[in-house]
Amino acid sequence: MAMKRLLIGIVGLAALFVCAVAVLRRNAEPGEGVVATRPVENMTRDELYELARELEIPGRSNMKKAELRAAVSQAGRSG
Repeated sequence: MAMKRLLIGIVGLAALFVCAVAVLRRNAEPGEGVVATRPVENMTRDELYELARELEIPGRSNMKKAELRAAVSQAGRSG
């Protein structure tokens, strides 16, 4: 019984975290998200994709890391 309550609590906290992140992303200006402070040269592909999403770069889902880096830099985020 205690394990079940613990799991319910953990799931509840995880859901709360997901909601908080969604609110932060919705309220952020383009380029002001979680990864906005790191240089593009040091970002992972996932971080570059997230920044490209924030900058509303079209075609980002089909881009490779180097393409994302170039598109983000061209959009005015050189790091």
